[in-house]
Amino acid sequence: MICPNCGMSVKDGSRFCEECGARLEQAVSDGYEPAAAYLAPGYSRRIESEAVLAALKKQKRATRIVGLIVIILPLIGFGIYGTVSDAMELWQAMFAGVVISVIMAVSTLVVSLKAKLAKPFEGTLTGKKHTRHVRRSNDGIRQSRHDYILYITDVDGKRHKKKTTPTMYNYLNEGDRLRYLPQFPLYFEKYDKSRDAEIPCLFCGRMNPVENDSCSFCHNPMIK
Repeated sequence: MICPNCGMSVKDGSRFCEECGARLEQAVSDGYEPAAAYLAPGYSRRIESEAVLAALKKQKRATRIVGLIVIILPLIGFGIYGTVSDAMELWQAMFAGVVISVIMAVSTLVVSLKAKLAKPFEGTLTGKKHTRHVRRSNDGIRQSRHDYILYITDVDGKRHKKKTTPTMYNYLNEGDRLRYLPQFPLYFEKYDKSRDAEIPCLFCGRMNPVENDSCSFCHNPMIK
């Protein structure tokens, strides 16, 4: 089965493309009925459960480890390069490694501070925008980047612009009531899931049958 949106091959019977998140109408029309009223409208109370808090703690720990590796890697890499290569003196290589490591550390710190300062809010999805940026590299290879933007008006009338994933972009529709949860990788929980056949895992972003209590991919609790 081929996704009509991005052209990637997907499993037969899939209802969403795992590559771009597009809804596959063929699968929906092949006799699959959404689990209407399986979930009553409302936000999940699971975000304060022990299982969810433990999963978030584990995820933060993994993020710190990855961030530390990203910071240290340039220093190690340039140190090795300066040792085995005649193109650069060791002190020059180490200096370059330190500069890049400092830049990575500052970038990581900024991202971390933004995450800590972000506040949850509730609102309504009032707009969506998908833009594609195409450029050619120095060797002539065509490269493209996709940006998926959601515009949310909160209960105080303030408008928020948030980047999201293709899956969440296609899952949410204008007019949906939702809340922004900055502690989760996918941020957004829809208020009314009662007519959804599948909902996204807020940890890994994969779509799951609404009946699942835990994600079939990352095994973290589903927020529903």
